[in-house]
Amino acid sequence: MAHYFGGKSFYLPAGDKIKEALRDAQIYQEFNGKNVPDLIKKYRLSESTIYAILRNQRTLQRKRHQMDFNFS
Repeated sequence: MAHYFGGKSFYLPAGDKIKEALRDAQIYQEFNGKNVPDLIKKYRLSESTIYAILRNQRTLQRKRHQMDFNFS
């Protein structure tokens, strides 16, 4: 890990938080703009929860993308 993070601090969630983060990333990956009802059934979550996950994942993606271009 030192090779990849070289002195930088990072947060590693534990247990259920890791599972939730992986689930949310998977939902974001599977989302095609038209399949919210399918995601609701597959993950047994409410529509508002699915949309909240998509919003959060979109924000994370933007931050990651911005970090790719931050050369400082």
